[in-house]
Amino acid sequence: MPSDGSSEAINYILFAKVEDDSKMSHAFTGMEILADLYGCNTEKLNNPPFLRRILKEATRTARMTLIRTIVIPFSPQGVDAIAILAESSIVLHSWPETGSCFVNLFTCGREGAPLLGLRGIAVSLECEKFNYVLIARGEAAKKGAIQVSEAKSTRVSN
Repeated sequence: MPSDGSSEAINYILFAKVEDDSKMSHAFTGMEILADLYGCNTEKLNNPPFLRRILKEATRTARMTLIRTIVIPFSPQGVDAIAILAESSIVLHSWPETGSCFVNLFTCGREGAPLLGLRGIAVSLECEKFNYVLIARGEAAKKGAIQVSEAKSTRVSN
């Protein structure tokens, strides 16, 4: 088992018990990442075209398939941005007034590298740090894999 904290290591931990079930062709399983990003560039957090672009980049970095992006600006500030993926979704809610945002990444199945996508978003927004929690969903959670990870705090550097 990989132990380096990489997406491959996390996928092994979350899905190893599901992979042993030879009766499932498409396991009802997934991983959700809930992240809070802090110390982000406030202008970027309030820039709808920029947020659309970084969701597209995060999708590519996470090795997922983009279907559509929806970006909704609010007045006087703030943006919600959603990437609808073949594998599920990435949702970003920005709070420019505090230099913060929430990011939810959900993947169905075992494919992709959602932590790499999260890191790409954090770097693009020039965040100082982010905290995240991993949640196993479906069969991965039911079969005794990690259900909720301990919150992790990460300093961001290029």
